[in-house]
Formats: sequence, C-alpha cells, structure tokens
Amino acid sequence: MALKNVVVILCLGSASLLSQRTQAYETDQYSSWGIELKDGSAPLDQYVQNLFTKTLRGTPLQDLGPGPENCLGAALRIHTRLRHRIWWDREIHMSAVLKKIEMYPGPEVGSWNFYRNSIYGKRTTWPYYMPLDRTINFAGVYLAVDKISHFVSQGAKYYEVYLSAIRTGESETRAMEMAVEWGLAREDGLYGKYSSAVFSYADLEANWSGFLAILDACHGSDPALKWTDEKGWQYTRPFLISKYVNARWDESFNTSRYAKYRWKSVRPRLLKYCELRNHPSVLKRFAEYQIRLEPSWNEKFIRRLESEGKLPLQSSHSLDKLCDETN
Repeated sequence: MALKNVVVILCLGSASLLSQRTQAYETDQYSSWGIELKDGSAPLDQYVQNLFTKTLRGTPLQDLGPGPENCLGAALRIHTRLRHRIWWDREIHMSAVLKKIEMYPGPEVGSWNFYRNSIYGKRTTWPYYMPLDRTINFAGVYLAVDKISHFVSQGAKYYEVYLSAIRTGESETRAMEMAVEWGLAREDGLYGKYSSAVFSYADLEANWSGFLAILDACHGSDPALKWTDEKGWQYTRPFLISKYVNARWDESFNTSRYAKYRWKSVRPRLLKYCELRNHPSVLKRFAEYQIRLEPSWNEKFIRRLESEGKLPLQSSHSLDKLCDETN
C-alpha cells in the first residue's frame, strides 16, 4: 500500500476515534417507530441543572462588573466551562441517570446487536462501525442523548463564534450566520464526514438550540443572567434543556445526509420503513411534532444556502424521496 494511503487512513482513523470521544455518537430513531416511551425529561433536566450549578460555583465572575458587555462575557465563561465539563461527566455519571429513563432498545440488547439491526447495517469494522446512542423520549421528542451534548457543547461554541463576530463589528445577523457556518463546517468535516460519514441536521438544530439558551442569558425583556451589587452575576432561574427541545432533534423527522459509502449501506435498510411511515403511531408522533413546531432561524438559513447552491439538498437522502423512487 502506498505511503500516502497509509497516512490518509491513519489520519482518518484518528479523527474517528477523536470524534467518538470528544463529539458524540450516532443514532437511529427509525428503529423506535411504533415504540412508545415514557418522557424522561425530568431526570435529564435535573442532571444538566446539577452540572450547571457545579459549574456556576467554580466559575470566577468577580472580575466582571455590571453592563451588557460583561453579561455576555459572564455567559460565555460559564457555558464554556459547562461545555468542557459535560464531556467528561457523560462518561462517568450520565449512565446512572439513563438507568432511570426508559429507552429503546433496552439494556438487554447489546451494543453490537443494536448496531447490526440499525439503519447502518452489519459491517462492524471502521470506517463503517460507530457507537450508537439509544433513543429516549425527551419532552415528547424521540431523540438520542448525543443531542444533549450537542446542545451544551456546540451551543457554547456557537455563542463563542457569535460573540467574537459581534465584538469585531459584525451585524447580529452575520454573527449568527457565522456561528451556523462553523457548525456546518464541522458536520462536513471532523464531526460528520470524517468520523461517522453522517451529516446530521438534527445535530445542527441541537447546536442552535443550545446557542439560543445561552443567548437568553443576556437578551430579551427578562434575561436569565442578572447583576446585583451584593452577588455579582447570577442566574435567576433553572437551566432547563426541555424548554428548548424541538422536533428537529429527531433524526427520523429531521433526516440526515450520508457520505457515498455510508448511503450505500443505509439506503437498502431504510426501505423497510417505507410502509411503516404510515403506521398510526408514526403519523400521530409526527402530527404532534407539527403542532408545536415553529421554523427556526437555523433551518431558514440552511434552506437559503440550499437555494443558493451552497449546500446539497437535505431531501436528497430523505425517506420520502427514497420510497417515491422505488415505487
């Protein structure tokens, strides 16, 4: 084998391992169609709130005085620390939280069997294999725990990009575009194409939701982060992820795109869901999603990029398109 090819394989392998450790797992919400799970938002909200409280206690804010600019700085400092904390804590403590939550498939199904029966297929060697997170019901949305990590970690990174742009004179609109562009580049790179070969729009929406949660700290008529002369900067209400969850976190509703080799294995395994997509429980789930769904700024920006030819169409690998092509 040529040395150049060896180097490429080693680099991509390292990227995959790094991504699995520092970014997230993949998921398969299609497998949960027809399955009803109890809402697990209460223990997960409490888990993140406990992490948030610990982060607040350990974050020095005494050097930041009052004023809008210092509020932005305090929010960035807090959530950057939370971002780093959740990656380490996930491996240590989140498993205990998940034992309190109904998930699919259940713990009796091993990781290998889950993967082999998922949309990703039976090939269990790199670059085909990747860890899969189980599906849970979080505030009525069927998603995987990896979205919580995206919400906290990448939401903070979006805010960092946004705030840096604002401080260098960019408009608020352009600053938000730059934040989403940062996420798009990661999905098209280390966090997607070069690790799992999945470009996840649901991940991007979770990133955006996390950004909005931090934006609420200092914006609007009732910001969460407030200044008092006695205590300095303090959060005045709980940090609840369930407030920001939306249906676009479900990867069977907000479908992904795949690299060519990944699509080759996913495509035939998706076909079995053509009939199941009309199952009453699936129709009911998606109808409930639609009732509470509002267009997000993130989605509107992505649609604009598609219309300008700057981003491939999300619908290119959608289940509806696949089923229509095979009928």
